[in-house]
Amino acid sequence: MKEHGQPAGTVRTDIIIGETKYTGRGLGAMLVKKIAEKIFKEIKAPKIIIDPDPTNMAATRCYEKCGFRRVRQTGSPSFFDASPGKLLLIELKR
Repeated sequence: MKEHGQPAGTVRTDIIIGETKYTGRGLGAMLVKKIAEKIFKEIKAPKIIIDPDPTNMAATRCYEKCGFRRVRQTGSPSFFDASPGKLLLIELKR
């Protein structure tokens, strides 16, 4: 059964990777990979979705390094409560 257009059990997360002075060291990718592994192992989620600001290139690159793929950009949240604005929906499938 799908919920909000996503397969049941899909996990949506929001991760603050770090302050600018810590970028470029691989810490964000390491953190995101560990969180994804834990979600897939312990929750058995079929998919993880994240919706970073499309202008946040550092975050988007980090997620893509971890295997996340861009799905679409939306002008307003269509399936979760969030503040209005542009979002980039990205996903990582099991």
